[in-house]
Amino acid sequence: MPGTYESIYIKLYNSSVDYPDYETDRFKAYELGKGRAEILDDDAIILTAGDNDTFPLWVLQDALGLKPGVAVLNIPLLA
Repeated sequence: MPGTYESIYIKLYNSSVDYPDYETDRFKAYELGKGRAEILDDDAIILTAGDNDTFPLWVLQDALGLKPGVAVLNIPLLA
């Protein structure tokens, strides 16, 4: 059974290594979008510079109903 000892070693090694926690950045887009949306008035217009700024705000508006009256304008799409 070649390879059995190597696979056991790899599994044991992977379980002992302390990998960084990537879950901390999981909600970063949500938190940034929510922070931007909460400071706006209900009938405001916000200009965004690209997808990373626009999509979190659209999700907050459409899926979660936060500030539905705010107009989100993506500058590259205006040209």
